[in-house]
Amino acid sequence: MRVLITVIYTDKLDEVRTFYDKHFVFPTVTDHPDAFGILVYPDATITFIDSASAGVAPSQNVVLRLLLPFTVLERARLISEGANCSELVVENWGSYYGQSVQYFTLTDPAGTRIQIFEDRFGEEKQLMTTGTGVGTKKVQERGFIE
Repeated sequence: MRVLITVIYTDKLDEVRTFYDKHFVFPTVTDHPDAFGILVYPDATITFIDSASAGVAPSQNVVLRLLLPFTVLERARLISEGANCSELVVENWGSYYGQSVQYFTLTDPAGTRIQIFEDRFGEEKQLMTTGTGVGTKKVQERGFIE
């Protein structure tokens, strides 16, 4: 298991909390008045900490990349909620992500740029597997589970 813990210091903690509460459905951690955390994936936490309470300058030039399917739909949803999103872009991000990665960018009130992307865009992908490791597409083709 890979655990990812990201800490971002901000002087706009209340605005950041409002932004993520409004636009995303990630579980949140709000048990400390000077911090706000979001659980993006089961093993990935992003914590925003009030920079003044920590005695540090706000973080700068932070980019978060979030893998979500159906970037077109996610972008449309965010725009309908009033978020300012960039145009959709398709680029080659290398062999791990594939030659066609579709993404868009939005910026939270702390200045953190969020790239929401779909890797291997346009390729047929297996989204789920059964407990035995058989892809659900194979199960549908055969009509039963082994």
